[in-house]
Parts: sequence; structure tokens; C-alpha cells
Amino acid sequence: TALRRIEELEAEVEKLGKLVDRDVLIPAILNRRGIENRLAPLLEEAFHASDKRREQPSVRRICVAYCDLDHFKEVNDFYGHKSGDEVLLSFAGLVHRRVRKMDLVGRLGGDEFIVVFLNSDYEEANVKMRLITDEFKAQKFSFDPDVGMTFSFGIACAQEFQEMSVLISAAELRMRGAKGDKAR
Repeated sequence: TALRRIEELEAEVEKLGKLVDRDVLIPAILNRRGIENRLAPLLEEAFHASDKRREQPSVRRICVAYCDLDHFKEVNDFYGHKSGDEVLLSFAGLVHRRVRKMDLVGRLGGDEFIVVFLNSDYEEANVKMRLITDEFKAQKFSFDPDVGMTFSFGIACAQEFQEMSVLISAAELRMRGAKGDKAR
């Protein structure tokens, strides 16, 4: 019947809409668009909602960790893109497994990732990211078990930066500072 066909098409459109927000290489995590599509309304709800019908927002504290893999270009150049993909998949999988289901994980592009910690403060996000850092350092890769990978991260919280683009930029700036500290 026509009604059944419409329902099937609506389900297909919904399914395709979800795929558009997923990373192409790592479908278990979001892409930039997926992160922005989910983070913007959370920030709006937490800080800018003028709707008095809702007594309290479901998410009150939001922290963003901006991550960049250290020396990733060298892995790609020396071992090849397949090895680089292994590192990306390994990192994304590790982060995805170590954060809570409510948190968001996405790849912004290349070797840059973002983790959105919901109902977490800076300390909670920092402790979680340091645990992930230690675990990633210990990771072994098939292309060369002696290669150890690290990443740099910076955290910014919505209590300081309530606008999404400013929040993400602040976390990125802090990540760049951490990366610079490693180079010294």
C-alpha cells in the first residue's frame, strides 16, 4: 500500500540522515557535522533556553576535549596510509570504549578528534583524558609493534565558553599549547 511505502521511505530517509553525521572511515563515531548538530542544541538548552516550561536542562555541564595525534604524518609517510588508518581506528575505538554512552566522540578531520563530556566538569574530563592517554601510549600496532603513539589534548568547558565555535576553538588552542609544551 501507499501508506506502507511512505513509512518505508521515511525510515530510509532517517537512516540516511544518521549516516551523514558519521565519520566515513570510522562509522562508530561522529564527523564534524554530527558533533555540531548534537552539541549546538545541548549548549542552547543548557545556557540559552528562554523556554520556561522546562525547569532544568538535562545537561548542565559540558566540557570539550580537542585531540590531535602526535607525529601522525610521519606514520603515514613512513608506513603508509593503511598504517595511518590503523592508528586512527585504534585511537577512535579506544576513546569510544572509554567514555560514557552519553558522551560524544567525533573526528573533525585528519587526525583531529573531539570528545564532548556531558554532565562533567574540567577535572572529570581531564582525568578521563589522561587515562586514555596512558592507554593509547601502550597500544601496539601491527605495522610495527615498537612504534608508540601519543596525542595532545586541550579541554575547555561551557561554563567558560558558552558559544559552540568559541568553546571548540578554546579547546583547540589549549591542545596546541599542550603540543607546544611537548616540543620543548
